[in-house]
Amino acid sequence: MSEVGANYTELKKEVVETRNQAIKTDNQIKNLVLDVKGFEKRFEVWEKRSRFSTLGVHLLVVMAVWAAAHVFYTAKTGSLRKERDQLLAERAEEKRHVEDRMRELNGLKGAAKAREELFASSEANALKFLQALKEGKMDTAVKLAEQIDVSTLTHLGKKLVGQKVQELRDGMAEKAYRAGRAYITAGRKDAAVTDLQKSLKLASEGRFATHARYYLASTLWSMKRLEEAVPLFEQLQNGESSEVLIEEVRYLLGTSLAKLGRTGEAKTYLQMVAGGTGQYAQPAKTYLASIANDAAATAPAATATQ
Repeated sequence: MSEVGANYTELKKEVVETRNQAIKTDNQIKNLVLDVKGFEKRFEVWEKRSRFSTLGVHLLVVMAVWAAAHVFYTAKTGSLRKERDQLLAERAEEKRHVEDRMRELNGLKGAAKAREELFASSEANALKFLQALKEGKMDTAVKLAEQIDVSTLTHLGKKLVGQKVQELRDGMAEKAYRAGRAYITAGRKDAAVTDLQKSLKLASEGRFATHARYYLASTLWSMKRLEEAVPLFEQLQNGESSEVLIEEVRYLLGTSLAKLGRTGEAKTYLQMVAGGTGQYAQPAKTYLASIANDAAATAPAATATQ
């Protein structure tokens, strides 16, 4: 009986130990399951991070490729744009050159056409002029002589008509010159200017050309039409005139230029006159002093303004 009890006790003890061992094993299994689950979670996190890292790397690669492509595109388009602008500029320059050449050619064509028309008109007027002289129609011949440009005639035309036209023009120029002088004496300056201009137009280098030019210039000067008078004075002072006339002309030219604001040129002519001994020497000195005084008075005002 005691042996049975001992065996029972021993069995009971083994059962308890087995149970404890089972509980311990179960706990270990549970812990292992928890560890496995934790590892799975960590693996999932690592896998997600790996995906994000791969995606980031891909994104960086894409951005780098895009940036490189953008830089290349910008450089290429910039170069192409520069070439395009250069080609457009060259094309515009060529177009302007062609247009300039076309205008030049059109101008030459127009000039040639006008010259041909002038030649034809002069030839026709020359024939009419000879016919009018033949028929004794002097009024008609005079009007035609005003219209004929001898320089445009052929050699034969100049030989047949040139001398007759020039003789008639010289006569008409003298008549206009004397009429202009008469109008000056009568105080009719406008009419005088018209006839003196007509005289110079008919015979700019004729017998009465210098006198007509002088009276026309001085009349325009007295009418304060200085812009028109100055070119005539300049022609006179460069011509073959007497010293007395040149002195007067230079004085009038100098005063005209001074009134037009061309002081430097005015002083040049006035100093020429002032350096002489003629009747205009003293007036020229006085005028030069007046110019100097005006310049001195203007200088302080300009300085104060600044």
